[in-house]
Amino acid sequence: MASLNVVRKLIEFHFIDVPKKIIHVWKNYLWFSLYFFSFKNIILTFFSPWKRIVWAYPRGFNLGAIIEVLISNLFSRILGAIVRSVFVIFALISELVLLFLGAFLLFSWLFFPFFWFFLFLKPSIVFSFFDFLKEYFY
Repeated sequence: MASLNVVRKLIEFHFIDVPKKIIHVWKNYLWFSLYFFSFKNIILTFFSPWKRIVWAYPRGFNLGAIIEVLISNLFSRILGAIVRSVFVIFALISELVLLFLGAFLLFSWLFFPFFWFFLFLKPSIVFSFFDFLKEYFY
């Protein structure tokens, strides 16, 4: 009976406890990536001027000065949007990479025992796969 308890604990450890921890760590990495790139702040201030560089409008009516300030402020906002969009792209790429790496890690952990069982059951298939790789890549 003690050996059945050990097997049950092993199965519980491998298929319940560790996947919970993997998902927890995976979630922390995803949150870290969002906070590292300040994704929320970037989206909320997407069209804010670059480094808060703005020019004040002149007093009185000087059409040339007003257009100059308008174009300068518009340029500062467009530059800020371009830089922020680059960071948004980096953040999304980082999230996708972490999403796929976490899924790969979780599924590889879950299917690892079955891989070893399959390897001991039919080792000739694995060796024929390595022969295939040697034939085409060496």
